[in-house]
Amino acid sequence: MKKIFLLSLATLLLAACAPSDNSTEVEADFEVVEVLEQSCELDSDCETPFRYAILSHCPYATKCLESACSVVCPHPFEGKKIPDREEEDSGWEAIKAAIRDCEVESIFQAHSLAVSANLKDGRVLEGIEPEIDDIIDIAVEAEPECGEIIMATE
Repeated sequence: MKKIFLLSLATLLLAACAPSDNSTEVEADFEVVEVLEQSCELDSDCETPFRYAILSHCPYATKCLESACSVVCPHPFEGKKIPDREEEDSGWEAIKAAIRDCEVESIFQAHSLAVSANLKDGRVLEGIEPEIDDIIDIAVEAEPECGEIIMATE
């Protein structure tokens, strides 16, 4: 009797969770990171902003959701979005060294102090700057020796 009851309960729970044939709901395979101030009808109406395109900790994309362009991070995503403090420090040091060695093509800084550097060989370095605009000061200092580094800010 207990086995039949448990089996019936499990069947009811599964049926309640499964979408009906009429349902149009689909489990999202992404996380919405930002809703942009741009209306749309199709995904192709939306462009991924440069500040997301240059980051490597998630393969950001842009989708048209509820008639608004939204930046999304696809699931499953196995990478880490928030580095721990030790990684932040080593990432920042690596970025500074790459700028001094004239290896950097472009940089991006966010209000959160997160910075990324696109290297000339295609790699991307990420770190956390100690103070806002530290990355810009370092890039400007390197300009006479290395040439102009493309800079973007949030």
